[in-house]
Amino acid sequence: MTENTEQPKPTLHPLYVPAQADTWIKVEFVGNTPVVAGYGGSSDLTPYHMLAAAEDMKRKAFQMMQFAEIEEAKARQKQEAMGIQTPGDVKVELPPGGFKVGG
Repeated sequence: MTENTEQPKPTLHPLYVPAQADTWIKVEFVGNTPVVAGYGGSSDLTPYHMLAAAEDMKRKAFQMMQFAEIEEAKARQKQEAMGIQTPGDVKVELPPGGFKVGG
């Protein structure tokens, strides 16, 4: 007995209407702050588009922060390997009767 292992090709839902143009979202911020002033978008913009954009931007933001932390750690390791003194490592010899200002 032979079996038909070929899967049927999925079809689109009959109520689906193909897009005529791409949907876009414009986010406006107050100056250079992270405060959102407003949104703009195409006529086909739905709440689901906004939710998808927000989740993707959140994922990308965390990825950017992780890359920045990795680069900072690499720079710190490079600095330590080179033996560069940081302000906490510098030994300051005070003259007789001198005193250190600050911490």
